[in-house]
Amino acid sequence: RELVMAMTLLSVLAIAAITATVGLSMALGALLAGLLLSESEFRHEVETDIEPFKGLLLGLFFLTVGMGIDLAWVAAHAAPLILGTLTFLVIKGLIVYGLSRATGASRSVSVEAGFLLGQAGEFAFIVAGLGVAGGVLSSEIGQFVFVATGLGMMATPLLAVAGRRFAAQI
Repeated sequence: RELVMAMTLLSVLAIAAITATVGLSMALGALLAGLLLSESEFRHEVETDIEPFKGLLLGLFFLTVGMGIDLAWVAAHAAPLILGTLTFLVIKGLIVYGLSRATGASRSVSVEAGFLLGQAGEFAFIVAGLGVAGGVLSSEIGQFVFVATGLGMMATPLLAVAGRRFAAQI
């Protein structure tokens, strides 16, 4: 069991170091390592060994994202952030609804899927961070993406309830 854990950690660190060496983010390397390990024949053992650390690692991830947010900037740009978050939720929700309908799902299921999947996910934090670090995005746009993504994720429980109620009415 210890050997599987050691090889898992070695793989993650080695792939993260390789991506850092070629000029990419270590977070991207860790993500790639996770994808590779999830497709290996040892994935169930890796899952079992990593399970006790999952909450800690998720907490660390969101803590680092949260520490990168400038609260004074958020207060100064509250209206555009809320409008941008709502716009993104509506546009992505409509896209999910359309794709769901196109695959043959009922209207009620498609509506609920649109509400549930309308927000951006954790991967947006990684992409925005890489964009800012690589100079592709300005730090202000990066802040906007971080906060809008966080707001959308915070709204997910409310959107789930609203989607279920709206779907029930359909």
